[in-house]
Amino acid sequence: MQKKEESSRQIVMCHLMTIMGIDVDKATQLVTEMEKLGIIQFDELGNVILLLLEGNHETNNC
Repeated sequence: MQKKEESSRQIVMCHLMTIMGIDVDKATQLVTEMEKLGIIQFDELGNVILLLLEGNHETNNC
């Protein structure tokens, strides 16, 4: 694994730990699961690629 790729992975894990209040093991597990599902990718240049999931949002027009 490239150094830049690993740095990006660690930044994402730290962000998850901060916003979700989880430990490093859980953050590692989440990142691994998101990679397997294709939700997140890390390239050799250190870029983080996220899959944008869009839903069908309903609004009430009053």
